[in-house]
Amino acid sequence: IPIPPTWKEPIQRFLKSFFGITGESIYCDVDGYADANSKLKPYDKITLRYFKEEQGGYTSLTENIQSGTDCLLQSEYELALKYFTLHESFVKENIEEIRDISNICLKDLLKKLDDITLKIELHYSKAVCLKHLQDSIGAINEYNVAWGYYEKVRDICNMDDTQHEKEEGVSRLKKYQKYIKNKSQKIINGLMDMYYDTRQYDEIIRMVKILAEPKDKNERSNVLTLKSTMIREAFCLKAMEEFISYNKEKKTQKKKKLIKLPTYMDKSNQPYYHVLNLYFDCIIDILYSKKYDSSKDSYKKLENGIIDKKKNQDEYNNSSFYSKWNFTDIEYYLEKIEKIDKKKFTCLKDITARTKDFENFVQGKVHIEAW
Repeated sequence: IPIPPTWKEPIQRFLKSFFGITGESIYCDVDGYADANSKLKPYDKITLRYFKEEQGGYTSLTENIQSGTDCLLQSEYELALKYFTLHESFVKENIEEIRDISNICLKDLLKKLDDITLKIELHYSKAVCLKHLQDSIGAINEYNVAWGYYEKVRDICNMDDTQHEKEEGVSRLKKYQKYIKNKSQKIINGLMDMYYDTRQYDEIIRMVKILAEPKDKNERSNVLTLKSTMIREAFCLKAMEEFISYNKEKKTQKKKKLIKLPTYMDKSNQPYYHVLNLYFDCIIDILYSKKYDSSKDSYKKLENGIIDKKKNQDEYNNSSFYSKWNFTDIEYYLEKIEKIDKKKFTCLKDITARTKDFENFVQGKVHIEAW
């Protein structure tokens, strides 16, 4: 792609300011470092540019949150965390929940939204910093605080803004509605990542249940199916964890009650979900069976399910847009089961390979519109 010479400097400045992309970050070997910090390009530590020591510490209150965001975008997480923590101390602490939004004037509503959305943004940003600093518990706490503030204003998203259409500031209210909706999804995604990282499967189940369902009927059935499948996977992961724990300490542990998967209702046109749930049934069956092989009902159902779904070409249409699944957590436990029970590991590895093979088949069939 030809780039005019006059464009290069502003492009480089933009990449450095917002994404932390510099010659040093791209060419990070010894030669690259020497070139990026040559005689004509003296070394400039990013931290010193933000933390203005010559002015006696941090900049003004209004600049703190912007500086923190700049540091966050450039992966200066510890410094960003300092800015956000300092700024938080100046923000109103006791924020009441916004109730009865129909009887509040727009001016007062926007003033309250200013306080709450700032709190949401601060705690969300702190959570992102802590996540990158490998402090999972701290990140979870900050995400939960951000979620608590979101719950104070969640009704704003469903608010009918026509009652304020003649008042000044209605466009600002619409922006707040969009912000709150988008940020709530980011908080949930962040929490889910942290709960998976810390193996808190009960919390994953809780979070999945509170996920909002779309208004569109066709999309709603797909989302319900996704939620159901995620919950069943979390139960499977709990069962695998308990199986490993029990077999490691057989002498000291009493055998726990078997985990039963919740009933799966296949209400959407999603062939991959159907196979995934048969796969989860197989996992539970393998873990709790003394002897497991291809003669078992759950294995036959998975095998026949894959064959049937491959034959039925009508199911591969635009509604089949969930065709990828993350097997990282299952594979994490598979490695541990291999050391405990080779036979069960072989069976689990077999059905996992079959399911992944079907995933590749589905991805090849799903029609993706050219953008």
